[in-house]
Amino acid sequence: MVIELPGVSVNSIPRKDGRFQGYLIDGEGKKKYIYGRSYKDVTEKIQIKFRLMQNAMKRSVKENSERKEGIIKKFENSKKKAKEVHPFNEYLESWIEKYKAPNVKPTTLQSIRTAVKPALIAFGETPIEEITGDDIQDLLIHIQETRLRDLCKINLSQVFKKATIQKIIDSDPCESVEIKKHKSEHKKALTIEEQRRFLIASENSPHSLLFRLILSTGIRIGEALALTKADIDFENCKLTINKNVAFINGKRIVQDTPKSEAGNRIIPILADICRELKEIQTESLFPCTYNAAKKSIGKDSKRA
Repeated sequence: MVIELPGVSVNSIPRKDGRFQGYLIDGEGKKKYIYGRSYKDVTEKIQIKFRLMQNAMKRSVKENSERKEGIIKKFENSKKKAKEVHPFNEYLESWIEKYKAPNVKPTTLQSIRTAVKPALIAFGETPIEEITGDDIQDLLIHIQETRLRDLCKINLSQVFKKATIQKIIDSDPCESVEIKKHKSEHKKALTIEEQRRFLIASENSPHSLLFRLILSTGIRIGEALALTKADIDFENCKLTINKNVAFINGKRIVQDTPKSEAGNRIIPILADICRELKEIQTESLFPCTYNAAKKSIGKDSKRA
């Protein structure tokens, strides 16, 4: 049997001990000797060894190739991740649309946008990964209006906390910020004399009934502007508060619930005010805006 394989040789003459000898060269260039009782026996063994060696080499080449591809892919992903940045303005807008807009009222959403506007101006397209606690501290220090500063800090804390949870940044820079909290001024109620003077001043105003209702019940103007005839129990002189009105970009928006759950309530009203409300022909009792009411107060106050 003639064997024609690269790196393989079989002696046709037996050794002194009667055995036949052959060899093949492995992948490392080393000779591997094979022995047998006959030339045919050695040849068959070598052929088997050669096939096994070839298969092993193919597997090794494939494994090395796959390993190399894996290393390259891992490097590319790492490189891509290293280059990926999140501009503050884009991340902020995404945070508002995903986590705030679906869960808060339009008025609250507008308040959030107003609160973060200074940060939007200051940081713009700066990658959120590069913004430090000192950057935020400097921003807040330069916001003169204390209430706006508090709201800006509160919302920025939520933004950076979310970015930390999402592993976009390693730590929340807001944790190192130190800003004195704003204390709200105590609101002073009108005295009896001030109420009397106000009622006289607004007596001829087209919004006189609105002012008297608010003054006698203590309801918010947004709650008053949302009232309809369906909310009034004319027989028992009571009104139900279950919604309010907000104006965003000039658009009147009726919200289904008041500012808080505790705002859902039933309030008694004076009999003469109840009669006047009943005489109104439209379903909406006060179809006016905040500004119209405020301007009316200003004009009537000057007359007083």
